Amino acid sequence: MGEEVRRPGPGWPVCLWGDGMNLPVVRVLIAEDFPQWRQKLGIILKTNPALRIVGEAENGLDAIQRISELNPDLVLLDVGLPILNGIEVAKAISRSDQHPKIIFVSENRSWEIAEEAFRAGGLGYIPKSQVGSELLPAVDAVLGGKKFVSGSLRPDSSVVHVHREQQLDFNEDATLQGITHHEVAFYEDDSDLESGFAQYAESAISAHKAVLLITSEPHRTNIERRLRARGVDLEDLIATGTYGQVDAADALSEVMVNGSPDLLRCREIFDALMRNISTLENGRHREVAICGECAPRLLMEGKEEAALELERHWDRITRAQSADTLCGYWLDAFPHGRDSPLFQRICAEHTAVHKTGRLSLRFS
Repeated sequence: MGEEVRRPGPGWPVCLWGDGMNLPVVRVLIAEDFPQWRQKLGIILKTNPALRIVGEAENGLDAIQRISELNPDLVLLDVGLPILNGIEVAKAISRSDQHPKIIFVSENRSWEIAEEAFRAGGLGYIPKSQVGSELLPAVDAVLGGKKFVSGSLRPDSSVVHVHREQQLDFNEDATLQGITHHEVAFYEDDSDLESGFAQYAESAISAHKAVLLITSEPHRTNIERRLRARGVDLEDLIATGTYGQVDAADALSEVMVNGSPDLLRCREIFDALMRNISTLENGRHREVAICGECAPRLLMEGKEEAALELERHWDRITRAQSADTLCGYWLDAFPHGRDSPLFQRICAEHTAVHKTGRLSLRFS
C-alpha cells in the first residue's frame, strides 16, 4: 500500500475517500464467473487511476485462494459463483485473517438476498444492470467507511425484477444488452406450483413468447387445465409451434451422468428443445419462457449438490439465448425454511426470487 497516485483532474469519475492531494492505490479483486462481465467491471474501474485490479477469480474456491494470495483491499463479488456462491465466500473471508471490503455485484435483485449479503460481511450491493451508474459511487462509499445499497432495490416489494428494457451502459457487446431471467419461486404444495406456473405461462403467452413446460405429467395436465380455463387456446399454440411440453423425469434421465448433470448433455437437450419450440416470427426467433422442475426434483430426492450444479449449467446455457426460466421449488425441501443455508444457496443461483405464496410477475 505504499504506492500512491495523484488525484485525477477535472472530468474523471473520482473517488473521494482520504484527505490530501495523494490517494493510495486501492487493490481490487474481481470474482465473477462470466468473462465478459469481468471485462466490463474492469473497464469501469480503470477510469479511476486510484483503483488497480490485482486479480480475478471465476469460482468461489478460486476467489478465496486469490484473496489469500493477493490480500486485496476491495473485492467485487458475484452472488452466483460456481462451487461456492458469493455469500459463502464472504462468510469465509470474515473468518479469515484478511478483511477486504466487499461489494456484491449480482444479477439477483432480491431484497432478501441483499440482506443476506450484508449479513455475510458485504458493504455494498449493486445489480449488474446498474453498474454503469452505481459501481464507482459504491466504491466511493465503501472505501469511505459507509454502506451502499442500490437505489433500484425495494424492500417492500414481493419481487424485485430485472426488466429487459433496462439496458446496460455498454453497447459494444450485444450478448450483454439483454438480461436473461433465471428466476425461482417457492410453493406450499403441488396445487400452488401449478397455479404459479400457469400464471407465468399465461403472462408469457400474452407477451407473444413461446412456452415450454418441463414438468411431471400430473402437473402438466393441471397447468394446461388452468390455462384453458383462463381462455388460452393451447391447440392453436401447439399447431403454431409456440407451446411444448417435456416430462421432467425424461429430461433428467438424458442429462445425468454418474449422479451429476452433464453440461454437454444439458446443452444438447436445450438445443433440441429450442429447435422444436422456437419458431420464427417476422424473421426472428421468438423468445421462449420455460417452467421447470428438474433441479427441484433432484433436491426433493436429497441430491442437493446435483440440483445446484444443474441450476448453474442451465444458467450458463440460457444466458446467451432468448430464453427465460422459472424454477418451482417445494417448501418441503427446506426443513428449516428460508433461514436455512440451502435455501440461500438456491436463491443465489437465480436472478430474481419470488416470495413464497405469491408470484407477482408480468412480462413487459
